[in-house]
Amino acid sequence: MKAILLRWKSLKTRYKSFIITALVLAVFLFFLPLMLKKTIEYALVQQGAESAQVEKVIINPFSGRLELFNLSVSTNQQQQLNLGHLKVNLGWLDLLQRHINLQTLELFDTTLFLTYQPNEYIRVGGISFPLNTKQSVTTPEEAAKKPFFWGLGFQNLVLKNATLNLKTPELNKVIQFEDVSVSRTANWKPELYSQLGFRIQDDKGLLTGNLDTKIFSDTQVIKGQIQISDFDLHSYQGYLPKTWEMFSGLASGELEVKVKNHYGAVDIQQSGQIGVRNLTLQQQDFQIQSNAVDWNGQLTFSIDKNDGYTLQANGEWQLNQFALTQPQQLIHLEDLKWLGQVNIEQQSKKLQVESRNQLMVSESGFKQDHLDTKIKTLFWKGPLTYQETTATPSQKKSKIMLQGTQLALEKTSVALDDLRVSNDLLQWQGGVNIEPNAEKPMDMSGQLGSSKLIVRNATLNKRVLQLAQMKSNVQFQSPKTIQFKQLSLDDIAVGQKVDSAAPFLQVAGIQLSDLMMDGNSKTELGKVTVHNVDAHLTLNAQHELEEVQALIKSLGETSESPSSKMKSESTQNPVEPVSSETKNAAIKLEQFSVTGQKNHIVFETHGLDSKMKQNIHLKRVELGSLNSEKPLLKTPVKLEATVGKYTKIGLEGSLHPFTQKTNMDVRFNVDELDLYAFSPLIKDALGYRIQSGALTLESDIQIQEDMLKSKNHLALKGFELENSTEESTSTDASNSQDIQADGSLTGGTASLALNLLRDNEGKIELDIPIEGDLSDPSFRLDQVIQKAVLNALQSGSKTMLAMTLQPYGAIYLAAEYAFKQANTVTLQPISYEVGQNKIKPGMAQYLQKIVTLLEDKKKITLKVCGFYNQQDRNYWIQKGLKDQALQDTLYSLAQTRQNQVKDWLVEQGGIHSSRLTTCHPSFEDLPETGVLLSM
Repeated sequence: MKAILLRWKSLKTRYKSFIITALVLAVFLFFLPLMLKKTIEYALVQQGAESAQVEKVIINPFSGRLELFNLSVSTNQQQQLNLGHLKVNLGWLDLLQRHINLQTLELFDTTLFLTYQPNEYIRVGGISFPLNTKQSVTTPEEAAKKPFFWGLGFQNLVLKNATLNLKTPELNKVIQFEDVSVSRTANWKPELYSQLGFRIQDDKGLLTGNLDTKIFSDTQVIKGQIQISDFDLHSYQGYLPKTWEMFSGLASGELEVKVKNHYGAVDIQQSGQIGVRNLTLQQQDFQIQSNAVDWNGQLTFSIDKNDGYTLQANGEWQLNQFALTQPQQLIHLEDLKWLGQVNIEQQSKKLQVESRNQLMVSESGFKQDHLDTKIKTLFWKGPLTYQETTATPSQKKSKIMLQGTQLALEKTSVALDDLRVSNDLLQWQGGVNIEPNAEKPMDMSGQLGSSKLIVRNATLNKRVLQLAQMKSNVQFQSPKTIQFKQLSLDDIAVGQKVDSAAPFLQVAGIQLSDLMMDGNSKTELGKVTVHNVDAHLTLNAQHELEEVQALIKSLGETSESPSSKMKSESTQNPVEPVSSETKNAAIKLEQFSVTGQKNHIVFETHGLDSKMKQNIHLKRVELGSLNSEKPLLKTPVKLEATVGKYTKIGLEGSLHPFTQKTNMDVRFNVDELDLYAFSPLIKDALGYRIQSGALTLESDIQIQEDMLKSKNHLALKGFELENSTEESTSTDASNSQDIQADGSLTGGTASLALNLLRDNEGKIELDIPIEGDLSDPSFRLDQVIQKAVLNALQSGSKTMLAMTLQPYGAIYLAAEYAFKQANTVTLQPISYEVGQNKIKPGMAQYLQKIVTLLEDKKKITLKVCGFYNQQDRNYWIQKGLKDQALQDTLYSLAQTRQNQVKDWLVEQGGIHSSRLTTCHPSFEDLPETGVLLSM
């Protein structure tokens, strides 16, 4: 019984303990939500919140369910956190395995304020966390030694209608999280993939995604799809340097992404398309604008632990209505499309880029100052390799290689001041190597082609140059060596004619076997062949070729003289001394020739006294090898041409174009040149127009060390001069001065001499030597030639008269007599007895020779002038005459003498009286008295 009683007491005690425990637990559970509510509020205030309030807390410790309603946190009388509803379901059984496993974590209608100040603090929901304390970095090895004993995970996390008010030094914006969900995440199952879904509203933009993640694995992985719609980039302008004044645009796209991170080794893979509309990037003096920027393709980016990285891209990149603007510079294009592959690898101190590219650009342009370039279509295809090696920060070597490149530009136009250059098609195919730090920074070789190149002056509306086609193999080595091989230029048109829009120079083709230019030091040409030249040249009254002058003007030459221009430039910019390399620039030519059956030159005059127009046909033009480095090397030259149908012109010989002094040995021939056609050019020199005549010329020209020696045999047939009455006065005056200065025949004297030199067939032949020192500053070739010709006329006429009138062949210049007239040849006088009108014996034979001369030279007129001398005067003084009677007797004596000679020539010689004129009798200081004869 006692035992029963003791057992009852023990059982009663247990029941009491149970009831008390149950009551205490019930009270605890009753007050637990309130205690938890106060604890949360207290903890938030202790963390820095000014006030924290929780409207209601519901907790079920048995099921692990916890709910919070309307949690609000404020600081400085501003709300920092507003949590509408929080639901948590905790799995208790997982605690036995030291796992904190949230079966459900849901947040609804949440507003969170987040403020970030770099290197100072981060404030989340009103709670500040300092950032200026040093924290130890835990390595993967240390983490393995000190593992986290409790696992953390959740099966389902849901965030709905959340608003994040983000404030950083760069940003101040509101981000709306409409729906975010994460499922199946636990750090004790690191290889388990979690599902992340989100829908985020950023202003008018929308960001959605569905991702699979492994955030607790040693190899963290994020993969899945992301969609972007109208994401405003302007909101993130603050992340750019402050120099950027504008960063805006709307980004949209659909991407498939996969990101891996293994202890700092990151691997990113992306595929899909992303684009930006209305993109604007702007700095103070720099702006980029594009209506659309689009990328569609695959991209892989990897970063290893040593900060090396690899980037691989394969896809398509497009730009639409792009413009880059800088001060006085603009680059714009309508469309750009790039297709290709890019591989970029950065390891240690080495960077390498390899790409295969296909680029197409439509309606592009470039403007800078007075330059305006437009390209309708640009196409580029080929591989590109870039290598960069950095030994030290100051020692960096880089190299760019483009092999097998194809480049084509269609419908290119360039405007520079008044000039306009257009080109239908420009093509390049070859390779380019660029190595900035090398001795030769650029090496380029390939094939260059051009179609329909046109250069015009827009202001004058005149053609400068037109080229139908150009092709060549090109090699360029910077800084200055460029070489063309098999260069061909087809259908070349230069300038315009004076009276039409047709070109004044047309060339069917030019071929150069080789052309090499080494900066200013050397130029080498191989065989140069010009095919079928058609030219039209007009000479004006100023002896200028009008087409050439118009061409120079079309190129933009101003009226400012070169000397004044050089003077003004030298005042503004000091003139650098010319290098010896430039002074001694070498020129080498293998051969030059003009070929074809249609080489024509039309040469005419404009504005001269009379018009001239001649057709010249080039049959053969050849220039042999020349080399400035071998100045003693003879350069052969040969020319064959015709003027009109019948005139032939030939030149053959050799020259030394690069000796310090002129050296030449050539033979020049002209056969049956119609001089009348060239009268406008010759008239100024002769003072006469050429009425008729044909010229045949054989010249042997030798120049040795500037000393000219030329032998010229000249034959004139049917040569007649026509006096220019308009300029006869000035011409006579100038001729008189020439006679007084050098004694040579000019003007009318030349005409008289020509009449004397004609044979019975009207032909004149002269041998004219020409000599002179070309280095003499006073030497003028035109004056030397003129003087030589006139001297030959004078010498020839004297010889002819001496032979005809011998033994009465003395010839005197007009300047020796009182007439003092130019254009006159005075013969030996007809001698008379002193003081009488009786001809001396033997004069009849002399008069007969004069008759013979006049009969042979039908165009010669003879002036018969009686005179008296001092002996006549003494004779009549002895007869007792003086004063007026003496003067009248002497005058009558001279007049009688000239009439006697004239009568003899007419009556006995048969000369027509119209060819004979008499003079006013006068006194002459001559030893013999009688009658002067002059022509």
